[in-house]
Amino acid sequence: MMMEKELLDTYDINNKFLGVKTREFCHGENPKCYHKAVYIWIRNKKGQILVQQKSLNKTHSPGKWDMPVAGHVKAGEPILDACVRETQEELGILIPKKDFVFKQQFLYEKGHQFCEIFVVNKNVDLKTITLQAEEVAQVKWLNFDEFANLLFSTNFANHPTEYRELVFNLLKNKE
Repeated sequence: MMMEKELLDTYDINNKFLGVKTREFCHGENPKCYHKAVYIWIRNKKGQILVQQKSLNKTHSPGKWDMPVAGHVKAGEPILDACVRETQEELGILIPKKDFVFKQQFLYEKGHQFCEIFVVNKNVDLKTITLQAEEVAQVKWLNFDEFANLLFSTNFANHPTEYRELVFNLLKNKE
């Protein structure tokens, strides 16, 4: 049985749509285009931040801690639909579109991605989470100081310093 290729919309540096390419092409050596991903952070009413430990099977930062949800936006897929889909796939929870608050776009040059950063303010009981085993090893809540220490440590996924600083500033603000 043939595995279906994941297709992604591609853009130029000015966010102008170029066409559809495969995920493999977009993550190639020099695709000369960008694709979109959603990066989702979840914060509860106590101000704690949810983090996930990536599966040891992942190629990017296996076993490291990271944002609770991230994934590609499929070709033709609205951004908020990607947020709902990825959250359901990785954590097994359904969060309505209205709960995803867009914060900022981050250009991740090395990954050829426009990262659409969202924050969800929601109390999520860890017992209601069903982890996608091939993606996520475990999740946990951290208070902001614990989160900040992890974010800037070598135990956190390999993200650019600019991204880490941006996330720190976005999440220290309680809104």
